Amino acid sequence: ARIVDRWKPIRRSDGLTGASRKCGRTAEAQAQTKGAIVALRKRGDGQGRRKKLAARRDSHEGAPSRDEFAGRLMEAIRRAGETRPIRYDPDGFTLVSQKGEYHLRNAFRAYCLAKDRARMFRDAVAIWFADMRLPEKYEDVNPDLLPKVVRRTEYDASLPERNGDGGEARGTMPWLIGDHLAVVAAYDLPECIAYLMPQNVAARWGVAYEKALRDAFANLLEISGEPFENPQPGLYVSPWRDNHDASRLLLTDRIRRLDVKGDHVAMVPNRDTLLVTGSADSAGLARMAEIAAAALDEPYWVSALPVRLTDGGWVRFMPDAEHPSFQHYKSLRTRSIGADYGEQQETLKRLFELDDADILVSSYFVGEKRATRGYVSYCVWTDGLTQVLPQTDVVAFMFPDKPGERCAVAADWDSVFSTMAEAMTPVGSYPERYRVSQSPTPDQLSAMGARDVTEYLSGLRAPGDWGT
Repeated sequence: ARIVDRWKPIRRSDGLTGASRKCGRTAEAQAQTKGAIVALRKRGDGQGRRKKLAARRDSHEGAPSRDEFAGRLMEAIRRAGETRPIRYDPDGFTLVSQKGEYHLRNAFRAYCLAKDRARMFRDAVAIWFADMRLPEKYEDVNPDLLPKVVRRTEYDASLPERNGDGGEARGTMPWLIGDHLAVVAAYDLPECIAYLMPQNVAARWGVAYEKALRDAFANLLEISGEPFENPQPGLYVSPWRDNHDASRLLLTDRIRRLDVKGDHVAMVPNRDTLLVTGSADSAGLARMAEIAAAALDEPYWVSALPVRLTDGGWVRFMPDAEHPSFQHYKSLRTRSIGADYGEQQETLKRLFELDDADILVSSYFVGEKRATRGYVSYCVWTDGLTQVLPQTDVVAFMFPDKPGERCAVAADWDSVFSTMAEAMTPVGSYPERYRVSQSPTPDQLSAMGARDVTEYLSGLRAPGDWGT
């Protein structure tokens, strides 16, 4: 049977509420929970499991390449009944059609790690047709609305105006958590989760997006009665593993009741993991970082940036530089921001190509220090080019026309920005980028303490398949 025929809008006739139907889904999802996080909860570390996951991720155990996966998926979507043209964009790793873009990174990663790859592939096809299952009436979709906490760049890249000089975001952002997470309304289907954009909600059902989010939040409360798991004093882990654990970050009243030292600090490394501990709990912060690092090796990651709960809501959090876990959290932050910059980079490239703008969208590079296992980010500022640079730990300056060792030097970001601030124009994006066209003079390089690039970047190795 063609998938399209199976996915006609369903009118609710089973007499069950959305929460009642989800009880069965929750039990099934819990049975399929990944082993890495479970092992970490029982043991104090996850290094062995993390190494196995990394090896499996890198080898993909006979899985197709990214291009092969995209080709097979595109063909399966056509066989399932799609008649509109579909184009594969290998740079962005997306399928593009009149209905929009289908980002394949999560689907491909989930496919490579899945035990039942055939089912995972069917689910990937299902996502394409999810909009065909939307009910005609809002009262029919309401019971299955849930809020989704996602990376801000996944929902809206918050890009500058297309000429690159302004700072106006492209879309509507009803709810933000910190400055890096967004809350969107989603229609929760058994096979997939369909994100609902504000303009679509208003056009299809004549309902304000804020109302859809409030209704989704009420449904989330209804299915979130279980207590948090408590693997050690002061550390709490979400128990649901129903693809909506990260969204429980919105349940601030429940989180405030958790007994922690200091302020409540939380992380949502992937959609099935919410971690909470206290800002003054060194052991809790250390264990939370370990669990988050392992959770990032699973599919559908969200963010490795911790947030702290204040009277006004969640705000970014980072331990002090003297904290024993500071370097671990800095590495997690580098990984997470690398993923954000990667998604943003492909979108910016396409926008500049449409405008025939001769602007280079510089990459956010990440290297792992062999000695410390910490991560360092860097970008390249090339003489003679107009670029938009990401904010990184280190800036490498390339002077192709200069011979010898002075053709490539580097300096810390803070020193570069204090010296070159007038030549670095923020473009108003998230994450922020800076437009540059004027390269530093020899005196400016001296003022920022620029040294040979190998002094900064020696001893680094590529970290894996995340980031850019």
